[in-house]
Amino acid sequence: MAHDVPASRVRDMAELFDDPQVAARDMRVTVDHPTAGEVEFPESPMKFSRTPTTVRRHPPTLGEHTESVLREYGYAAADLARLVDADAIPDHSDQ
Repeated sequence: MAHDVPASRVRDMAELFDDPQVAARDMRVTVDHPTAGEVEFPESPMKFSRTPTTVRRHPPTLGEHTESVLREYGYAAADLARLVDADAIPDHSDQ
């Protein structure tokens, strides 16, 4: 720990899944993704006996929730259309 700040190096997915602690804690999960197919990623490191964590859905695609978040902050449909037209946010109208 440098300067009493807990830190470690960043690992890629292969290194992460090779870690014996990840295997021992059963932290590898596979889910179906709408554009990437079947994907594996690390599950939550928190393990509770009475309230287990679960993976309920796939990791979001880029911009998947942008419009719904902006609507929550008061953006109208016309505002969102202008942002899409300006290529400021992705167009998810076909989904």
